[in-house]
Amino acid sequence: MQIARRGLQVGVAQQDLNGAEIRARFEKMSGLLKQRMDTRNSGTIADALSASANSKNRFVCMIMDKRERPGKIFLTVDDTGDEATVLVTEQNQTVYQTARRLLRDQVLFIEAKKTNSQLLIAENILLPEIPERRPAHSKEEVYAVLISDTHIGSKQFLKEPFDRVLGWLNGDLGTPEQREIAGRVKYVMIGGDLVDGIGVYPRQEIDLLIPNIHEQYSESAKYVGQIPEHMSVVMIPGNHDAVRQALPQPMIPREYAGPVYDSRHVISLGDPSEVRLHGVHFLLYHGTSLMDLVSTVPGLDYQNPVSAMEYQLRARHLAPEYGKLTPIGPEQEDYLVIDRVPDVFTSGHIHVSGSGLHRGTTIINSGAWQGQTEYQKRMGVEPKPGILPVVNLKTLDVRMMDFLSPQS
Repeated sequence: MQIARRGLQVGVAQQDLNGAEIRARFEKMSGLLKQRMDTRNSGTIADALSASANSKNRFVCMIMDKRERPGKIFLTVDDTGDEATVLVTEQNQTVYQTARRLLRDQVLFIEAKKTNSQLLIAENILLPEIPERRPAHSKEEVYAVLISDTHIGSKQFLKEPFDRVLGWLNGDLGTPEQREIAGRVKYVMIGGDLVDGIGVYPRQEIDLLIPNIHEQYSESAKYVGQIPEHMSVVMIPGNHDAVRQALPQPMIPREYAGPVYDSRHVISLGDPSEVRLHGVHFLLYHGTSLMDLVSTVPGLDYQNPVSAMEYQLRARHLAPEYGKLTPIGPEQEDYLVIDRVPDVFTSGHIHVSGSGLHRGTTIINSGAWQGQTEYQKRMGVEPKPGILPVVNLKTLDVRMMDFLSPQS
């Protein structure tokens, strides 16, 4: 197994580095855009503003602001040298519908016509998008199991279904076919929110069975320790874990997760991280920003997390917009850009499992092992827990195994 860390420097001085990070984002993503055949030889915003009326211009830019009016969208965009206003009208429905789903801080390519004034009228908008490609496959039929959002310590932790998962991994449960698959599992990926944490949301104490963070991790160790030793366990943090909340997150420190690390060998990484399993490139992300995307982008919803993850791949960024509920740490570089196209892209956080395929990349949301909490009821969130995604690394087929009922 190969591991590619995303370079988080723990202990970076906490001065405001957002300006440097935004510039780094623009440089990274403009480079990705210019790799496309249909965006090469693009100019700059300054070139477009100095062009003659009715001329067509091509440039890469970042969205500073977006204003919607009936039948019109105004984008304020900039690059490293200038800024401009781009008008999108519903007369061009393809471009208009693309613009409706754009967010501030996204980097994109625009083809626009210059008017008699400084206004530019969009004729085409392209996102960075991942290229269509053939993913890598394992030469052997081995499997990876994706677990996230167990929320151990919560009153709603689904202990019995999760015990059945561990029983299946140990070859004690399941049909003959299911036991054969269990015998070929080589990797168990834990995608964050191993524990429920403390003080993560208002009045969380009423949802807690274990109100002490150290005891939550001690309890978690009892479960992680039951995963067979011949399986590699890879773990990243989530927003409920005892680690800084701002992305990118470092690995969960031993101060808290020590009992988990002592229970068996665990490869503990930050969020996000990249690993290569039997030659298959995985991008692991807990999914904190999915809530922002679902609440902001038209057409996305909580019951279909794969569509939000596809949006991230098209935007080539895990948290496209600053300033929402997702905290982003002040770093010299933007580590949330999807610069290497994964064969498999995984998230959790939404508590609804799902899988799909986008331009050769397999998308998987690993769901949850926590029933609906009082807080989720107040927020109108309806989880669908107890479903375990199992990936065949030879074919990249995804099997959703239902452990919610004893008969499964």
